Amino acid sequence: MAKLKERFGNIDEKIFNKLIGIERQPVAKYNNMIRKMDEWVIEIEDLKYEIELLNNKISNYGKECREIYEKNRHLEIKHYMVFNVSVNRKKLKDNVVVNYWMINLKYKGYNKSIYLGSEEEVRRIVNEEINENNYLEKEELKNQIYDMCYDKLYNLVISEKNLFERKVVFKDLI
Repeated sequence: MAKLKERFGNIDEKIFNKLIGIERQPVAKYNNMIRKMDEWVIEIEDLKYEIELLNNKISNYGKECREIYEKNRHLEIKHYMVFNVSVNRKKLKDNVVVNYWMINLKYKGYNKSIYLGSEEEVRRIVNEEINENNYLEKEELKNQIYDMCYDKLYNLVISEKNLFERKVVFKDLI
């Protein structure tokens, strides 16, 4: 845009005074518009300064937010866990085969085995917890253990920063 004159032309005052109202209107309008544009230029400069201040605030907040996020990133990790209950057989030195129960937990991309106890001990604990005196079939026992342990295991996964460093036993989960 070509630079405009600050005021409309160099009209001699005598000539300007002889102009009728309708001839003076464009001159007055021009001068008012130039004055308004000057005000807007000043307003733009003020806004640029305010924008710069806001950009600095955003930058500082951004740095602080990144620090907070990095320090607390573990809270955002979805505590999705998968586990199953299994029974394993182990042959002892005297050729006696012993069954023991465990939970295989998978979360945060790692696996953790939680020893629950021998067959007899696990059955005794489960029967006490559910007030059952009858012998539970293997699948029913697995389901009972799963149901009994799920909530507390999930709470451990959520509350512990590193559950893999902690020894967890069956009594912790019921």
